[in-house]
Amino acid sequence: MRRPTLNRTVISGRIVERDVLRHTPGGLPIVRFCIEHRSVQVEAGGGREVSCKVNAVAIGDTATSVPAAGSDAEVAVRGFLCRAGLKDERLVLHVEALKTAAPPDDNIESAHSE
Repeated sequence: MRRPTLNRTVISGRIVERDVLRHTPGGLPIVRFCIEHRSVQVEAGGGREVSCKVNAVAIGDTATSVPAAGSDAEVAVRGFLCRAGLKDERLVLHVEALKTAAPPDDNIESAHSE
């Protein structure tokens, strides 16, 4: 058995794009969306302005809690990174936990989506 390796991502931002909620062939709810993140991070002792868009997908109960795009809802998400597809090496964040209206210092690390 392979030993598990670390693959955890935590990020906050606004949802700027969101597909329609649909269901997998197995009946699970699924929704794809994009999070826009802006912050100032400390790097090499100085402040660095950071802005990025992260493509994400939520499956199961978490999918039904994703707010609509343009709602200006702040979200904090926790999940893991995975390839978008077998032949598509772009990264997608698979969301395991999502909190809405989360302040920047919110502790999403303690959120559980079991």
